[in-house]
Amino acid sequence: MTLEDRFKSAVRRAYGAAGVRLQEHHAESLASVYANWAQGADEGVVARVERALAQSLGVRA
Repeated sequence: MTLEDRFKSAVRRAYGAAGVRLQEHHAESLASVYANWAQGADEGVVARVERALAQSLGVRA
């Protein structure tokens, strides 16, 4: 799974848990931004970004 795929899944889970339905192109766009930001980061940073995404929407990761 690529970093972008991983964040696409995280975006869908977080927004879905918050009760927000995203169009596919919005999920892809957000995932791309997160993946570019986290490029080269270690696993701990990537996991914290995934949790922060969920927390920013008021849901648990």
